[in-house]
Amino acid sequence: MTHSAAVLLTSFVISLGKVVEIDETAVLKAKYQRESILNRPTIWVFGLLERKTEKIAMFQVVKCDATTLLLIIQRSVALGTTIVSDGWTAYRRISKLRKSHGVINHKLNFVDPRDSSVHT
Repeated sequence: MTHSAAVLLTSFVISLGKVVEIDETAVLKAKYQRESILNRPTIWVFGLLERKTEKIAMFQVVKCDATTLLLIIQRSVALGTTIVSDGWTAYRRISKLRKSHGVINHKLNFVDPRDSSVHT
């Protein structure tokens, strides 16, 4: 976790009873040279969005693995908050943090047919 992410963590906390969407993305640094963009380092960004207030936080992370992402979630999302995510492997342990976890499988649909509040 970068220093700037650690600073943001202290000021961003989603409170109890809220719904937060989480997602990660890989960003490549684009430069206008002949060198292939695939030779550039991957920059991972992890984001959280609190649905009702649309409060967001984004963290640049060195490793986009379960340990790193769960640490951010644990520090920035209160117990009892519902987290909605896709089915990415790194998110499988969210329920062990004592947080409700709604998962949407994007291979099947973008809104859970059993619970329309589970969508990303």
